[in-house]
Amino acid sequence: MALTGARVTIGRSSSNDIVLDDPAASRRHALLERLAAGWWIHDLGSLNGTLVNGKPVHREAPLYSGDEIMVGETKIVYRSDATATAG
Repeated sequence: MALTGARVTIGRSSSNDIVLDDPAASRRHALLERLAAGWWIHDLGSLNGTLVNGKPVHREAPLYSGDEIMVGETKIVYRSDATATAG
């Protein structure tokens, strides 16, 4: 799925941009936000937390191409076109 816009929400609720069928995910679990420096992830106070490459996101963390994001029991791999085409 391509990330479009400035903000993308992830969670179980149907009001999210990315809806997960994962009982370990919170209704509104995490937020992806496009900033000048690239995409960042924010944990939205989820019960089980959000991990990037196995490390907890305490407030926010930058994302780099290939990063593995865990939301509940769902793994999401972040891919950046900018990184993929840089050379």
